[in-house]
Amino acid sequence: MIVKKLSVLSSVSIGSNICAVVKKEQKNIDVVILDNQLNLREELTALPGSRAFILWGDESRLLIGVDDRLILFEDGNSKAVLEARPGNFFWHSIVVNDKVFVQEYGEPPTGIYVSEDLVSWVRVVDNLSVDKSSKHFHYIGYDPYRDWLIATLGDGNLVRVIYSPDHGKSWKPLYKGPWQFVPFAVLEDKLVFGFDSGIARGGVGIYHPARGSWQFIFFEPMTNVRYMRFSDLLYVRELDMYVAAFGSPQLFAVSRDLVYWHPLLVEGYDADYNYHMGLLRVG
Repeated sequence: MIVKKLSVLSSVSIGSNICAVVKKEQKNIDVVILDNQLNLREELTALPGSRAFILWGDESRLLIGVDDRLILFEDGNSKAVLEARPGNFFWHSIVVNDKVFVQEYGEPPTGIYVSEDLVSWVRVVDNLSVDKSSKHFHYIGYDPYRDWLIATLGDGNLVRVIYSPDHGKSWKPLYKGPWQFVPFAVLEDKLVFGFDSGIARGGVGIYHPARGSWQFIFFEPMTNVRYMRFSDLLYVRELDMYVAAFGSPQLFAVSRDLVYWHPLLVEGYDADYNYHMGLLRVG
């Protein structure tokens, strides 16, 4: 059975294998283990739901956002450890000093939550406390060079990027302005944010910490594409190359200079944003 032909919603690399959530039916997902050739090795469990993201995992446990529930899978059993507002979902996560942070997306207020044991969760901030006109958080990540937690948020608000210098205890604006982002890539000398804008056709925002300034690069329009909206972004140091996934249109692309992007795979040109367009981080 080759899972390449199935609908993989999210995946994470664990050891030499890949753990994935696969949309099997309209309201059901399977959690499976694949080998590095994407062949099915093991079916772990089936869960009711239509939208799912693997947020964290190791050899014995998985943390999966399934619709508005955060599910902990351990020792063959699954249980809900956190619930979001109905209709919302848990989209991104990051691990810092053995603490797991997860980010909620949807209708306001949305939160960023933290746990040390994957069972007990505490909300450290909500989007309305950052900017009362914001709708939700978009992404959370970590900058190891400056020891910052960083989050992006929208829509139609002024504060677009915030950071925490103390691992979630306090938050400060990093960017206020018209441009909206989802993911970002962290380099030693800069932070690169992928646009999710309904104003610009597409682009990136580059923050230069040494001088505290921003730079913006705007994409040339693609044929039959109104907006290029990032869903994931990764800098591959060994290749000195950026790899991106776009939620709309649904494609993967690479760039060396952030100006010229070259498509690797085009899955579709649907104007509706696909939240499951992501990159698998290996190693």
